[in-house]
Amino acid sequence: MAIPNIKKTFTVSIENKLLIDGPLGKLARWMRIMGYYCHYDPDLTSSLIITLAKEKKLFLFTKSLNTAKQAKLNEVAHILVNGKIIQEQLISLVTQNVQINIPEIHNARCSICNGNLKIIIDKTVEIIPKKSLEHYDQFFKCLNCNQIYWEGSHWKKIRNTIRIVLI
Repeated sequence: MAIPNIKKTFTVSIENKLLIDGPLGKLARWMRIMGYYCHYDPDLTSSLIITLAKEKKLFLFTKSLNTAKQAKLNEVAHILVNGKIIQEQLISLVTQNVQINIPEIHNARCSICNGNLKIIIDKTVEIIPKKSLEHYDQFFKCLNCNQIYWEGSHWKKIRNTIRIVLI
């Protein structure tokens, strides 16, 4: 009697920690903005990616069919991401049960280093650009690399793109 090939189903949610491979740098930044913990190092080899994902129990997003095959052989949870542009990649994720959220800055992670963000109370700090101070009320700072964030036009564009993907 043959054993049926049972496909595993899963949902990737904000609780999952991600490892995103080199060609998906923009996707890594967007997932961080949505609040996902994302390990991203564009210089990792395929074998190091598999080792790291397995050791740290990270969910792998890859564009490489070869890396996806290696992940399967090594029992690493993974998704093969399709698409060249961010909209296509997000659609690929949604169709594979990845929860995509409209980002809220207070839940975001630093898009550069993956650090946690904290609201800036003292807005007299010289690191906030003067023009931004004139137009925005709330600012956040990465606790790791000190990058400053606010909900400007870039955030609006990201939210609009995600809304379109989710329709």
